[in-house]
This record gives sequence, structure tokens and C-alpha cells, in this order.
Amino acid sequence: HGVSSDILKDIDLEGVAHNDDQKVRDLEKHEIVMKILEKNPLIKELYDNGHTLTVVYLKRVSRKSNGQDFTELTIGIKVSPRIHQVIFGQQQGAIYIGFRRHNVNDRFFIKTCYHCQMVGHTSSECKDAKLGKEPICMYCMGKHRSSNCPKKRKKLRLCVDTTA
Repeated sequence: HGVSSDILKDIDLEGVAHNDDQKVRDLEKHEIVMKILEKNPLIKELYDNGHTLTVVYLKRVSRKSNGQDFTELTIGIKVSPRIHQVIFGQQQGAIYIGFRRHNVNDRFFIKTCYHCQMVGHTSSECKDAKLGKEPICMYCMGKHRSSNCPKKRKKLRLCVDTTA
């Protein structure tokens, strides 16, 4: 089961334009991180010391149970190796949000767009690509295709002189 969308009910949207979907999405992602930190003290300590915990994917799924409609969230998070160790070690593959324990899947596929670098869709479905916007590079965030990035780390070939 996903996470109940009720965890987002307390978000303060005052001053945010109702048509500013990206701002609302960013606030929701921030709220989810705060809810995770609130109930997972080991993760909070690591986060406070600079370790990564970022919501990279957020999708609402409407469901019906016992005749009632409700909305769940599917959440994708990116974590540092140390936070990963806590989740799959001490916390036995789970995180706590609110008063519920949620099992965490390790490394499941999330669609990634290679045009705009956002998750949840592919470049063939990308609104930016359809509008003719320039691609965004996954390496330097420049306005060019990732395959053409001048800053991309080149593979080094080491030559070894075996005659010496």
C-alpha cells in the first residue's frame, strides 16, 4: 500500500498561485521529507549532518476500499548510502510516516525523461519536448543533449608500456 495523501493536508499554500503546479509540488516534496524526518530519528540525525534524503517522485493514486474513495501517494526517494544502510539495516526495510510503518522497495524503476531530466515520464511523453523547448543536459544542466555535453567526464584510457 502507498502512503495516505492525508500527510499533505497541513501544507500552507498561502501566497502560492493555484496555477503554480511546480511550487505546490516542491512544497509537497518538502513536507514529505519533514514527515519522514519527524518519525525516523536515525535518518534525521544523518540528514542534519548533510546526508541526502530527497523526494524525486510523487504520484497520487486513487483507490476504493470498503466503498470509500481515498488517495494514496507513491513516493520515490533518493538517499545517501548511509541513510540507505539505516533503512535496510536498523529499520528492516521500512520508514515511518505519521503513525504507520511503510515498507520500502530498493531500486525500483522510475521513468526518467532524458529531455527535461524530470521523473514520471519519458522523452516521448515530454511536454517540454512537444513545445519545442531545448533539452536539459543531465551532466551540467546546460541547454543541450546529454550525449553532446562538453563537460561530461571522458573515459580515460590508460596506456601501459609492457616493454619496460
